Amino acid sequence: MAQTWRKGQLKVVMPNDAALAVLPLYLPEGASQTALNGSPFVITSGYLVVASEPVEAVAAFSLEDGHNTATDGLNKLKVCPAYQGLHAYGNLLTTTGADNVLAATDFGADVQLDFATPYWHFGDSASNPCFQIVSFKPDPAYIPPNQSETESLAGDTNARVLGSMHNSAAVWAD
Repeated sequence: MAQTWRKGQLKVVMPNDAALAVLPLYLPEGASQTALNGSPFVITSGYLVVASEPVEAVAAFSLEDGHNTATDGLNKLKVCPAYQGLHAYGNLLTTTGADNVLAATDFGADVQLDFATPYWHFGDSASNPCFQIVSFKPDPAYIPPNQSETESLAGDTNARVLGSMHNSAAVWAD
């Protein structure tokens, strides 16, 4: 039976121990950064600032909320560097954050990173592809208790899916 998933913030996950070996990095944060944990950041004038949409390149994803200080570099932000194959869970919505119905053809689709207050999500457009949908299985925190379905299904609204980052979108790609 089709269901509607609650909308939530993008969540970066570590697929293996190799990824954990580089974490965490603490990099200088720009002034007035209020982004939530999981938000994409770029480097501007030597400081991490939240990316603007449409996102074409990402330096890192935050592993904590921004500190919202008045001075550049006053705090260091805990981040995961962006790299090809980095996995993230997110809702598959329209590029404007409106409700979207999951189709079977969304598996393997290229999607972009978009923002609709207050969350980052996967947008259903490939015009600025940052991720590819690699699974319809949501992060465990998004599976309601006593639910028989443990993954998103075609027909679900605002499905929570797993994406893998493209090399072309990762600033620190090798």
